[in-house]
Amino acid sequence: MILVTGGLGMIGAHTARALLDLGEDVVVTSHRRGDVPSFLDGKVVVESLDVTIQAAFLALGERYAVSDIVHLAGSVPADDPVAYFRTDMTGLFNALDAARVWGVRRSSRSPPTLCRAPAYTPSYCGSGRRGGR
Repeated sequence: MILVTGGLGMIGAHTARALLDLGEDVVVTSHRRGDVPSFLDGKVVVESLDVTIQAAFLALGERYAVSDIVHLAGSVPADDPVAYFRTDMTGLFNALDAARVWGVRRSSRSPPTLCRAPAYTPSYCGSGRRGGR
C-alpha cells in the first residue's frame, strides 16, 4: 500500500489518482481537509494525520502495510517563515523515520516551496496570488 500524505490537497489527490490508475492500493492522509474528491471517493483509505506528531505517523504502520511513501503534506506560510520551515521539516523527518522503521521501498517529497512559497504562488495552486508582495 502506498501512503500519500497531504493526499486530499490538489497535488496529493491527483497523485493518489495516478497511483490508483496504476493499480496501486492507496491510503491518503489529511490534517485539515475532510472532503474527498469524487474521483477518489470509495477508492482510497482516508486517515487524519498531523505529520508533525511522530507517534501518530508511526501508528499508521501498525494499521497498514505501507510499502512506499509520497510525502506531500505541508503547511501554509504565515508571518513566521522559521515556524513554517520548522513545521515542514518536522513532517519530512517523521516521514523519513517512518520509511526507515517500516522498511519502505521508496519515499519521495515534493519541494516544500512548490505551491507554498510566500513570494510567489503559481495560479495552478489555486490561490490566484502572483508575484511579489
